[in-house]
Amino acid sequence: MGMQYSRFITLLFAAVLLAPNSAYTPRVTGLRRPSSILFCSSSSSRPPQALGVYDPLPSSHPTRTVTLHDYTSSPSSYADILELQEHLLTGEDEDHLIVTIHEPTYTTGTSTPPSHLPPPSSPTPTIPIKRGGSITYHGPGQLVLYPILSLSNYKKDVHWYIRALEEVSLRAGNLYVEEEEVVGVREGFTGIFYEDENRGKFKIGQVGVRIKKWRTMHGVSVNVEGVALEGFEGWIKPCGIEDVEAGYLDGIRKGGGVEEFKGIVLEVFKDVFKCEYV
Repeated sequence: MGMQYSRFITLLFAAVLLAPNSAYTPRVTGLRRPSSILFCSSSSSRPPQALGVYDPLPSSHPTRTVTLHDYTSSPSSYADILELQEHLLTGEDEDHLIVTIHEPTYTTGTSTPPSHLPPPSSPTPTIPIKRGGSITYHGPGQLVLYPILSLSNYKKDVHWYIRALEEVSLRAGNLYVEEEEVVGVREGFTGIFYEDENRGKFKIGQVGVRIKKWRTMHGVSVNVEGVALEGFEGWIKPCGIEDVEAGYLDGIRKGGGVEEFKGIVLEVFKDVFKCEYV
């Protein structure tokens, strides 16, 4: 891919919702995107995973051991979890998964324009971090997963990793709302989105990662409960798309909240990454 993987690689989740008449192909358990509905023509020289195709690990893939760090009993400091990630990142071949709920926090990526910053009157702290993209919000009602993995034990492919994180989020979201084809993706983008013909289009989750020497950092956040939207305050536009608003899973079907979703997403993560927790 012409990248120097010894340096940091930053990728930010960017996505939009699907119009009802578009080539919509939701991904759920056991369902793979048909080869006839790729994100661009078959003449593209880009690898399939760069186009949004999720390629599962083979069933023969050896089971990895992942240390689970559960910080969901109360909202955690973003700065504390960031420090923990950086500490765990130093392990050469150890795999970890941090799951948490953050205290209200804005994080800004390296390409955040001044116009995207919160109002000066906002009491919510803003933390710049080393990832691509603009601003996002973390807070109660939103579940965040930070995998600290050695991709050499899975696939040394940045696009595959992004697609795998997306698969975890999409599959868990569909299981949580108890419908197989509610959460979907759109041609040319990745994301966790939902469209209601009466209420509009919503972005439910986001992914942002950083990779150094095939070790991963940062991860996935999913808005589960309505309280998660308070930090968006009507001025953060998901992916900068004017007709897409921030949404949440309980807005599709009222479930058991973050705790229920956590149980689902942890099981899906185990299946996608072929791992067991310790």
